[in-house]
Amino acid sequence: MYPGRWSTSITIKNNINPAAYAAYVDYFVLLPQEFYEANILVERDLIPCTLNDQKLCRHFSYPRINQYDSVLSEGAYTQDDTHEPPVLYFNKPEALAILNSQDELPLLNQAQPKLQFDMRITKPGPHILILTYTTPFESHDSAIINIEATSKPQKGIVKLYSCAYTTPCRATVLDQQAKVSVFDFDKNDVTLVLTVPQKEGNVSALEDSSTLGKDRKP
Repeated sequence: MYPGRWSTSITIKNNINPAAYAAYVDYFVLLPQEFYEANILVERDLIPCTLNDQKLCRHFSYPRINQYDSVLSEGAYTQDDTHEPPVLYFNKPEALAILNSQDELPLLNQAQPKLQFDMRITKPGPHILILTYTTPFESHDSAIINIEATSKPQKGIVKLYSCAYTTPCRATVLDQQAKVSVFDFDKNDVTLVLTVPQKEGNVSALEDSSTLGKDRKP
């Protein structure tokens, strides 16, 4: 019904003895639908599912950014000259299956404070860096890691919050003024260096690193 003036009529049908049947109407009461349906009593599952709890929760996801350049965590290495692969990984099969990850995820923490990635971008120019990660630890602390691009010396920081969800989280690299950092790559081959400050503890397991070309809308 919409706001306005309405007319209501009542018809009494009693084919046996119409004269013997009478009804006395005092007034009508119009009830909104919420009063006679129990929609308000339905509990919505808006709590995100975590790796340890997937009951009465919801699996959230991000918009797809597959059309942009990215490098997977399996390409990480720790030494500049020898390209030594990481030593520490997040390798719990149950959690990796939930995350839809077929490979172990390299850890970035005090025991392994540096990871490097070689990325090839389609078009040089201004880009924004996005990090996909998960924190498979029972910690609610946040951590800040440093990111450096060696193609054309540039630095940024990214703050990683606790993320033990069934969908990995994303974090955008910022500058010192906490604004989105724009990396101006002058060639197609780029090396990204991620380091953990000494004061940080367990940080994250990395999924991948992506770039969004600033001249293209994500």
